[in-house]
Amino acid sequence: MKRVGIALLTLAVILVVTADNTRSRGQTDRPDDQVFERIFPSLSTGADTIIDPIINWPTFYGVQQTGEIDASFNCFGQFGLRFQPSVPDVPGWPYAGFMTPPGSSVDYLFAGAIWVGGIIGTDTLVSVGADGWQFAREMFPPEYPQRGSVTKFDYVADFSMRAEYYDTTTEGIPPDYFVRPHIPLNIRMGNRSHAWRSTAESWTVLYDLVITNIGDQPISEGYVGFYFDADVCWGCYGGGGYGWNDDVTGALRDYGIGYVIDNHGDLTVPPPDQPCPRIFAFGLQQMSFLSTDTSYNWWVSNGNAALDFGPRERPYMGDWKEPFRDYQTGGIGTPEGDINKYYIMKCREWDYDQIYTAVIDSTDTLWMYPNQDMAPDLADGWDTRFLMSVGPFDLLPDSSVRVLYATFTGDSVHTDPTNLANLPYDPDSYLANLDFSHVLENAGISDSLAGILLDPLLPVTGLQTEFKDNDSVVVRWDPWVFADVEGYEVYLFEVSHDSLPYPGVVPPWLEPDYLNQVASLGRSHQHTFDGLTPGQFYLVNVAHRTTTRAVGDPGKPLPTWL
Repeated sequence: MKRVGIALLTLAVILVVTADNTRSRGQTDRPDDQVFERIFPSLSTGADTIIDPIINWPTFYGVQQTGEIDASFNCFGQFGLRFQPSVPDVPGWPYAGFMTPPGSSVDYLFAGAIWVGGIIGTDTLVSVGADGWQFAREMFPPEYPQRGSVTKFDYVADFSMRAEYYDTTTEGIPPDYFVRPHIPLNIRMGNRSHAWRSTAESWTVLYDLVITNIGDQPISEGYVGFYFDADVCWGCYGGGGYGWNDDVTGALRDYGIGYVIDNHGDLTVPPPDQPCPRIFAFGLQQMSFLSTDTSYNWWVSNGNAALDFGPRERPYMGDWKEPFRDYQTGGIGTPEGDINKYYIMKCREWDYDQIYTAVIDSTDTLWMYPNQDMAPDLADGWDTRFLMSVGPFDLLPDSSVRVLYATFTGDSVHTDPTNLANLPYDPDSYLANLDFSHVLENAGISDSLAGILLDPLLPVTGLQTEFKDNDSVVVRWDPWVFADVEGYEVYLFEVSHDSLPYPGVVPPWLEPDYLNQVASLGRSHQHTFDGLTPGQFYLVNVAHRTTTRAVGDPGKPLPTWL
């Protein structure tokens, strides 16, 4: 079992309420847009052009719909829907973790989570979107539980959303396996999700994560991990499937891909059941730091320590990798607690594919000998989860790192309905009968799309009000991080009251008549506007300035007022 048409009077009332609310640190909304969309929904843009519900942004989660994939992520540092706290469903969006094809009820992701670890002083700390075994969530949107932080924005993709969350909350978070309380790294994360709907690009969803140190201490030897528990199954979310106990995970090491499939793809199931011939795949595209290597680790969690298993390299002497670590749990699978989670992200180990578990023998010079009472059951499919990690990086206060990655699929990895007969003792034949050609093609497409996201002339993302008082406003945005951007151009435009179609409301289509430059900044990712007029509306734009002195797209303006 897993643990796991509206009167203007109403308009006036709403405007009075929103105008009296002083914005505070960490708030991400643009309330004028929200008020307008709530009051005049026929003029609003929907969440998605495929289903197009009317969404009151921000939300707690978002679903990308590409035509081949329905994939969800949220503002708790998670993927899928099964780890997140109980939050309202968004009408019109499918209930899907990573469903492919859409509407098939075949889901390839129970849930996933982001892990971030590092050293502050002498403390080794890890913050997780979810633990996956313990009931631990350590990343939250800035105004939880009142509302989420997922917003849509215009970008180079067909549909883009952004989630923001922090690890700074300690209240209500239980201690870890070793009874250690959650100690924050003090980080802010902006996770951007992008989807394309053309035929070739519809098999992947791109993500672009920025991690910022908002504390006053440097974080050294940082790592970020991406944890996934697939439970590939038809009908699992409806309660009718049992997909958690027959997953197979592996890696395409030469391509930096980790994946999960159903052990035999259910190719011969009778209707109304559906086959599961596709794959959940993950790959890292680009990092802003120089990484020494990536790690791929899988394990099977079990309350019985003797059955809590994951591949582990034999203890050895040397200084080129991390020495063997005793998890002090009685098992060698689940990395409980901050110290073990950090170790597994840092260890630079690429585990063998799950299907080889039963053929690792006692003479193997690299891998520890698996428990032979359980090895055959693991090799032919079980409740497996994997973690891919990358690092190290250092984060000084107010500095950031950036990681681009993708979740994608491929059609018909399973083609032979008899292939499972090769397991547990002939993994080479089983692997030879799997077709990864389309997966690798989509991995290449994901790399190309990541290149599009790395155009420094793109607009800034995450532009929002950070703080305001009587005559000043602080705005911030996501830092670019990569070296091809040397700074930012900042613009401020005073909105004439005569240009407002309704008193007190800035319509979402309003653009400045001209770009009035007020500052040229270095690598700072925030700016303070002083001496503003109370009750006056302004439009703020920010553009990247590259090392060649080219100025990027100023993007959609941020309306603000005092």
